[in-house]
Amino acid sequence: MTDSSNSPEQYAAAKTFQGMLDQCQWLEPAELKRLQNEALSNIILHAWNTVPFYRDRIASLIDWDGSIRLANWSKVPFLTRRDIQDNFDTLKSNACPEAHGQIIEAKSSGSTAEPVKVLTTQFASVASAVASKRGMAWAHIDYSLNQAQIIPMSDGVAPYPGVKIDASWAPFWIEDTASGDWHQLDHTTSHKQQLDWLSHRGRCYLNTMPSNVRELAGLASENPDMKPEVAGMLTLGEIVSNELRDLVRETLDCEIHDSYSTEEFGSIGWQCPDGTNLHVADELFLLEVIDEESGEPCEPGETGSVVITSFYNYAMPLIRYKLGDLATSGPPCPCGRGLTSLTNIAGRRRQLFRFPGGETIMPGLATRIFVEYLHARKWQAAQIGDEVIEIRFVSDAPEDQQDREAFATAANKRFQRELKYVFKQMGVIPPQPSGKFFEYVCELPEAEN
Repeated sequence: MTDSSNSPEQYAAAKTFQGMLDQCQWLEPAELKRLQNEALSNIILHAWNTVPFYRDRIASLIDWDGSIRLANWSKVPFLTRRDIQDNFDTLKSNACPEAHGQIIEAKSSGSTAEPVKVLTTQFASVASAVASKRGMAWAHIDYSLNQAQIIPMSDGVAPYPGVKIDASWAPFWIEDTASGDWHQLDHTTSHKQQLDWLSHRGRCYLNTMPSNVRELAGLASENPDMKPEVAGMLTLGEIVSNELRDLVRETLDCEIHDSYSTEEFGSIGWQCPDGTNLHVADELFLLEVIDEESGEPCEPGETGSVVITSFYNYAMPLIRYKLGDLATSGPPCPCGRGLTSLTNIAGRRRQLFRFPGGETIMPGLATRIFVEYLHARKWQAAQIGDEVIEIRFVSDAPEDQQDREAFATAANKRFQRELKYVFKQMGVIPPQPSGKFFEYVCELPEAEN
């Protein structure tokens, strides 16, 4: 998300953030909380003065003399995706500091498949990049090796046989860093083609989702002549089980290094170097795990909703933003870092679609086709037959204003096969019995949902 020109200001900001993150990870929790409260007070005051949406919403935090009352923090309502959809213009700051650099637009469908567009800044983007670099350092990443990314791509970007990016994947502010090649492949490519592609990348790190790792590891065990040389797995977006870690060690001879990131915030957390917990970048965010019933913070071992506030996005402050993810709060980490721990992220798990002949793919339909052709605000794609997909969606547009034929054409192009689509317009799409929501579900017999 950073400007490719890498200005002197960006270099300076990256160096400053790196120094802060290197030191703050070892602070005592009380001292780290003090720094968080200072940063939180600053973003609250900025939102109060420059963002119309928050004028009444955070009034309970502002005392008569302009001081901040963080004791009332729990009274601030959660910010939802629908809030952002309906109030985009009033959520923008009318006085974002020039020192924060260029304003950048980010789009995300999120785990709940409700599309949102948010604004952030170069300054916040650099901070996220530095947090990611710290996580890479914990994993002892060797930037002289190649990186192979198999992740959701925009329409028409990196279809099989993939693309090579003409840029370094090493942190831009680190001088004299040897960098391997950076390769990308769209994650909707069939798993057999993915494995073939990966086996031709040389020794590399693989950046993809855990469910994709499982499929590739299984195929590699069945096709040892196609076994790739993987130095490590850089996973994101789904649960990483101990069973999957064991499978990767046994079949691919490497370790999984997990992380947590979103389009709205960038890099949020990385796997502890001494265990499997995720450590949150508390220097950049206030991440809360909230019990759905009581509205209170979860105790270690309890699972709740992820609510996050960014300290450095002054273009569009996101205060108590409810991501739609579920996470389990972790205990203080034996590694000695005072950073918040999460034992797992239970949201954003996608389900595989299975087709005759045994082929499996990640659905990955573009947000654009739901919005453009169905005018959808929320959706779910469910495989209900071998070649039948039910499209469940919430839209205010009547059927005669939807282009379902164009949707089917675009979806078939993405799936690279002719499928039948059943359209089901709904007032609400309920979550799974567990409370989780999946934008893709396979409802074929014997499917693991």
